[in-house]
Amino acid sequence: APVTFITFVLHVGWCFLMIYYLELGVVGGGIISVVQSFSNFLIIYMIVHCLGYGKEAMHGFTKAAFEGWWDMFKQGIPTYFFQLLDFLSIEITILIGGYIDIEILVANTSLLNILYIFFLYVYAIAQS
Repeated sequence: APVTFITFVLHVGWCFLMIYYLELGVVGGGIISVVQSFSNFLIIYMIVHCLGYGKEAMHGFTKAAFEGWWDMFKQGIPTYFFQLLDFLSIEITILIGGYIDIEILVANTSLLNILYIFFLYVYAIAQS
């Protein structure tokens, strides 16, 4: 929970800096996405290595870390393709809506994003 809060605060700061102050617009949003992922990794790394929380879960790279990957790939590849189909169905629907009318595109994109957020909660519960 502290990592999520810290990255949320940083995200607001990055948005203000890149989009409003530097006026980068959509390009700034893309930069923020990359910086946000890196800052999230960096904060988790600092918490584990500097503060010592979760060190028992960090084993490093040993030979044992690279064993059994084929089993994980066999389970992960079908899941990847289902997620790809889900993503493409949303994008194709948005593109089709874009050819109809701009108001329909905005409404369709908003509705799909809101429904996708609800889907993520159901997906997380199903995975746990």
